Amino acid sequence: LQQAELLALGLDVMTDVKRLTFSNNQDIIVTDVESGYADVGFVRTDMIDRSVAAGTTKWEYFRVINEIPDTDFPFKRSTMFTPEWPLGALTHVPFEIIRAVLSALWELDRNSTDATLKDPAIAGKFATWVAPMNYLELLGMLEGIGYYSPKQRKC
Repeated sequence: LQQAELLALGLDVMTDVKRLTFSNNQDIIVTDVESGYADVGFVRTDMIDRSVAAGTTKWEYFRVINEIPDTDFPFKRSTMFTPEWPLGALTHVPFEIIRAVLSALWELDRNSTDATLKDPAIAGKFATWVAPMNYLELLGMLEGIGYYSPKQRKC
């Protein structure tokens, strides 16, 4: 997603930067930008807010590049919304099981008064589960940067 946004602005991070480092730990990315080890970092929308709330950093160390003003969303963001945790099922899983799992997930809600629905959401650090967004825009973006082949139907 970030690569597509940068390509649209004329910057190819795969060829236009001196050093490119990848990390699967977003806490490390926040720390590296704050310390100056990295000039830029890409993290999920609420990552800096979580770090600030935990007292491990301050917003004054960061700037959101190309921030999208959005009074309906509680966090700063610079990219479009994309589906985050897609779920799939193998073909041998009965539909009743799929429906039961989806129903159980959709009931979880950190704002629920029922602790059995609230506590897992808080422990999982999410608000709630919702029906997925349309993935076509995401597939189009992946195809545009050469990461998805519609002919082969794979990344």
